[in-house]
Amino acid sequence: MTQPHPHPQRRDAASVALADAPPVPARQPDASAVAAAAVGCPAVSRLSAGPFGASAVYLPGKRVLGVEIDGGTVRIHVVGHYGRTVAEIAGQVRDAVRTVAPDALVDVVIEDLDIGEPPKVPSIP
Repeated sequence: MTQPHPHPQRRDAASVALADAPPVPARQPDASAVAAAAVGCPAVSRLSAGPFGASAVYLPGKRVLGVEIDGGTVRIHVVGHYGRTVAEIAGQVRDAVRTVAPDALVDVVIEDLDIGEPPKVPSIP
């Protein structure tokens, strides 16, 4: 006859960590495709690597600036066009990124807004 386990609610640390971890998609999203999807949004001026250039995915032979991928989360850093609301910029980016990473949680960081072309500085002869 089998004795019941004295502590049925106890679990080891590894099983607790795995049970509480968010689900990870079967395949990592393609960072280049994520970047292209975000840049294609009408409300996005460009991607941003952040104030210290740390927001990037490192791939063999290149860096994809403005994209971070951590398990099932994609974080994309953008500079939006002035005149668009923050909600509009973020919504466009989320919708676009979900076309290439449908299972990912998409976080959008709006680093700045472009107000148009920078003013021309006259050259000194």
